[in-house]
Amino acid sequence: SIVEMLVSEANVSSCQVFANSKVIGLVPPQKDHQQKPSIIMICQDTLKAKRFEDEFQQDFSGCGLCIDPEYNIVWSFSPSSHQVSCFNRVAVDVDDPTGTILSPSICLPRSKDASVMRSHMALNLLSCLSTLASSPPLTLDTLAKGKMKRFGKEDYHSAIRFTAHGGGWGYSASSVEAIRFSPSGDILLGGFGLYGGRGTYNADVKVYEMGSSDETEGTLLASVLESGYTCEKQQTYRIFFEKPALLLADKWYVAYAAISSPSGVSSDAGSSGQNEIQGPEKITFKIKSSKRSNNGTDVGSGQIPEFLYRLPEFEEEEGCKTQLLDRDFSTSVSQSGLSAVLHLLNWSWNHLTSSSSSSSYTEDPQHFAFIAKASLGLLSTYIQEAFGPIGSNHRKAAAPTNLDTPELAQVVYEARCLLTLILSSRESSVVHVASNSNREETRDIAAVVECCREVFKLCFHA
Repeated sequence: SIVEMLVSEANVSSCQVFANSKVIGLVPPQKDHQQKPSIIMICQDTLKAKRFEDEFQQDFSGCGLCIDPEYNIVWSFSPSSHQVSCFNRVAVDVDDPTGTILSPSICLPRSKDASVMRSHMALNLLSCLSTLASSPPLTLDTLAKGKMKRFGKEDYHSAIRFTAHGGGWGYSASSVEAIRFSPSGDILLGGFGLYGGRGTYNADVKVYEMGSSDETEGTLLASVLESGYTCEKQQTYRIFFEKPALLLADKWYVAYAAISSPSGVSSDAGSSGQNEIQGPEKITFKIKSSKRSNNGTDVGSGQIPEFLYRLPEFEEEEGCKTQLLDRDFSTSVSQSGLSAVLHLLNWSWNHLTSSSSSSSYTEDPQHFAFIAKASLGLLSTYIQEAFGPIGSNHRKAAAPTNLDTPELAQVVYEARCLLTLILSSRESSVVHVASNSNREETRDIAAVVECCREVFKLCFHA
């Protein structure tokens, strides 16, 4: 390529070179001030080169560079200003990486044998939990970017929505069987089981994404044509998609099946259907009738008796197993969890506002500010998860009923009392002068106080 042609012996001799065991970086000299800064990165395994050159590229000309072996970041030293800077490629896409798992004081080293302090590990875990709790739910596009494992038909679980069998189920050339369903967790849908039992059948099976419970045209996620299938009486014939469909928790989907029989025979059918069934892996399916069904299949009886699914798993890279964390992991609310967050907030605020703070955990005031803001963020998420967001006129419907308990209400009252103490303290007055202050500690306190005000509103709403 043109980029690879630029990496010649003559050009390399005039470039600044930095490298680690995987990549080599070249910084070409700038011939004039109008020339855009650029950098060439070469993969040592494939020897492929790529040039980065745009208005966002950092100018490294005249700087000393090295790649950190533990944190996969680039350090630069400017001889003219005597300034050392840190550059993280991933943090470029984050609005404010300060106080996140990408900031140098919180992120963990990559090597397996690296040693870290307990305080460092605790800050990283708190940052991870805060990031997960404040992040929006994963979209289908985001999850689909992961490289998922391939599974055989025997790897899928079965969930049956009928508890009994009914009479014969006939078909016409235009008959369609359909139901709506919603899984309680993220799943890979391998296919569906259909009834047969009285002859040979053909089936056009599809699954559509609705998003909400309101039935719209939807998006086709997967489809398969199955010809000439047979099965025993009162048994199901399992039809699998060529590629499983990734379904998200609490989203609504439509299972569609256009069934026909070349010999014109009817099939078995299900009866005593349930509007909610519990399957393996603690996955619950909510089921509703679909307006697409024109042959009688609904919640109580008909076809499409079986869901074939499993939990998603991703390919392991470099010996690390990737596990998909659902929203329940980071937003699970309990009285003990809320109380722990309150103790953490009280502890961090006391150390942040104490001029003579001395702790065996951390000496950096910014760490105390981060802990306080992360605690307030978790408190905000938990309160909204339990009692619904501000502005909701139906907070009981917006939150699970088992969360709105007197015990949780007591903890929210304690949170309100703690926030009242913080907002009425002498230190909180610095919020009025923080914008004109050059002291970093003053700005940190002001940021925490601002977060306290927002959570204080939620406490009254709850």
